[in-house]
Amino acid sequence: MIFNKKYNIDTKTTDSIQIGKIVDFETGEDALYLYYEKNEYLHSGLHFHVLISEFEDGKSYPMVIMDEYFKNVFYNNPTILFALAMHELGHYVNGDFEKKEDKDDVLQSRMKCLQEGKVHESEANADRYAVMYAGKSRVINALDLLIRRRKERSDPGMAIAIKEFELRKQLVKKMKV
Repeated sequence: MIFNKKYNIDTKTTDSIQIGKIVDFETGEDALYLYYEKNEYLHSGLHFHVLISEFEDGKSYPMVIMDEYFKNVFYNNPTILFALAMHELGHYVNGDFEKKEDKDDVLQSRMKCLQEGKVHESEANADRYAVMYAGKSRVINALDLLIRRRKERSDPGMAIAIKEFELRKQLVKKMKV
């Protein structure tokens, strides 16, 4: 059983399937687990997102939960999914999940940054981590995929999300790693 304060995922069901993991070559330890979740209800509009989960051994690990679309990306273009996963792992490594900030405050801060034509510090740092471990071109390709996917979904938050992805692409192109 994998659990945290909000979700319980039984890996023995057919709805949640571990499809991969990312291993730290230096330590040999698992760094991030990749899960496909068939039950669309559990996605709550988040089609690729990260959770911090505690295993029965008492350790906490980040895990990425993805829908059918991103599962197909994983199998058809794993380098793009790797870049997305490195961005999410960057949030974990950078301590973004440990911060006691209110989610609404963080969202307002991100919106303010976007209005100023800037990328929020936590997103920039997660992208920097992804560039360091996945490479600049892979991160740019991943951001292009996210832009295409938001356009396909055509939801109310599409315009602001695409603006953020475009700003992040510009920032990634300027990064020196």
